[in-house]
Amino acid sequence: MIRLHKFRATLVILGVLASYGIVEGQTPTADQDPRVGTWKLNLEKSQFAEGTAPKMQLRRVHIRPDGFIVFTLTGQDAQSNPMFIQTTYKLDGKEYPEYTQTSLAEFSATGTKPIMNTYKLVDPFTVEITRRDVTGKVTGTNTQVMAKDGRTLTATARDTSGKVVVVQVSDRQ
Repeated sequence: MIRLHKFRATLVILGVLASYGIVEGQTPTADQDPRVGTWKLNLEKSQFAEGTAPKMQLRRVHIRPDGFIVFTLTGQDAQSNPMFIQTTYKLDGKEYPEYTQTSLAEFSATGTKPIMNTYKLVDPFTVEITRRDVTGKVTGTNTQVMAKDGRTLTATARDTSGKVVVVQVSDRQ
């Protein structure tokens, strides 16, 4: 009887993962990935070091026809300067470049290598990002968790010791 329950539980889990296109390492498609959409930073629910909270921030996640996920963040930093982050990646654990308003200008002018991130799908609602500097040294992790109701996305950044340094809560638009 216990084996039958375990078998049924395994089938249910595989069914859920398959519905998100996650079986056998597949990247979810746009209609399957719950993170696809536009998200606005909720400053009241987020946590930043004093004086570092951005004035505003929008995240956009979409999936290209070739399966690459495109993440774009735009906004204004604490001093009202324009800011952006853009990366195109797959959830395959390989390294992908991250461009910001600073690194893109440096890359464009001098060919300087940007920071690199790896992206791993933990479950249908959670992505873990490992961040590396230009030398390849791990500088921290970022875990993005979408609420089961699909209304909020929480990104928690940790340094190499595991200490939480920023928590960004964004609401679906």
